[in-house]
Amino acid sequence: MRNEALNKKEKNFVYLTLFYIAYMIFPLVADITNIPNYLPGILVVTISSLLYRRYLNGRPLRWLFIYIGVLFILGSIGHRVFINGLGHDVFYLWAIIVETAWILPSLMIMVIIINFNNYRVYKTVGMYSLCLLVVSFVYILPLIYSSAGYLRSSQFSDDMTMRPIGLPGYALMHAYTLVLLPLFWMVKNHRKNWQLISLALSLLFVYIINQTAVTTSLFIGIFILFFVMLMNPYDTKASTMRFGILAVILLVMYYTGVFLVIVDGLMPFFEGTAVEYKLIDMHDSMTLGHVTGDHLTVRMDVQKQSQEHFFANPIIGSGDAGGHSKIWDVLGTMGLAAGVPFLMTIWTSMKLWCRASVNKEMLYYVYAVFAAAFVFLYSKGLFSGEGWLFMTVIVPCIIMWQIYSKHN
Repeated sequence: MRNEALNKKEKNFVYLTLFYIAYMIFPLVADITNIPNYLPGILVVTISSLLYRRYLNGRPLRWLFIYIGVLFILGSIGHRVFINGLGHDVFYLWAIIVETAWILPSLMIMVIIINFNNYRVYKTVGMYSLCLLVVSFVYILPLIYSSAGYLRSSQFSDDMTMRPIGLPGYALMHAYTLVLLPLFWMVKNHRKNWQLISLALSLLFVYIINQTAVTTSLFIGIFILFFVMLMNPYDTKASTMRFGILAVILLVMYYTGVFLVIVDGLMPFFEGTAVEYKLIDMHDSMTLGHVTGDHLTVRMDVQKQSQEHFFANPIIGSGDAGGHSKIWDVLGTMGLAAGVPFLMTIWTSMKLWCRASVNKEMLYYVYAVFAAAFVFLYSKGLFSGEGWLFMTVIVPCIIMWQIYSKHN
């Protein structure tokens, strides 16, 4: 990997990337300018296609274009093209445009950055993104207090016109969780002043994620913490033993009723949020010995709906999507024809970062960030452009910046 001052071509592309990132992860920018974030996305795609064409040679882009092509063919023959977040009756061309706008800019940025292979590019993008997120949090902290727990209830609100400017949307609130991976790594590996700074940043992110009251984010955050604490990439046997011991401890906690006590103890902290009702359902499920409660079973039912439609016609899918799993909804409505290139877009993106990894440690952390993102894709309907940007650009750049700087 090069570690050189940015040349003119790299510098201009970094400016373009930072401009796009600002619109995607700092809602105040888009709210003040009243410019929808798909317009900066169009700018990224246009400039990248014109000025950086020779860098656009990655497999993720090829699989994405195959995926988009399949959607176009299916829509042209009258088959349903369903994109999460757009509803069931959206015209197929508009659905394809939106899906492309959510995914393509991030993939182009990722492929070009990796082809530059310059540590200074990774560092600039990673550092800028982290700083911008912190500034956005500092801005919204007083709004959280004055907006009556907006982050905890906004995704369930029917009147989004009352949203104070600068507060994140549903997809962005989920994406914050992925940043915990490099932050916890920084706490574990930095020393003295940098460790304190990393700890402060981690606590800030944990607080914001807790305020969103997104149950999936909270669980993923806990497992990220365990991963960072127990994983030693250079001693896989010891790491495997630690995870095995953790699994045994969790089983013992479950069968001895410790989990039930923990769930009951957490309820007061999430009173009035969606998490409270899921905790109640978890309490009832553990008490009865089987899954029960609308907030747990409804998600399982809608995912089962997409699964049934997939198995009814595995090639091109059939019927309506359940709407609560991006993975199963693609398979259920458009089958393997669309599901395979969609999944391969994610897989080849991960493999591209694996090849760019500077050592075994980064390799494991790349696996971890894509695994965490896949949980969101599997359990949630909306991943959107923010999720793709964090998964393929922001978090891997932060990881590359931190791990490379530590070892060099």
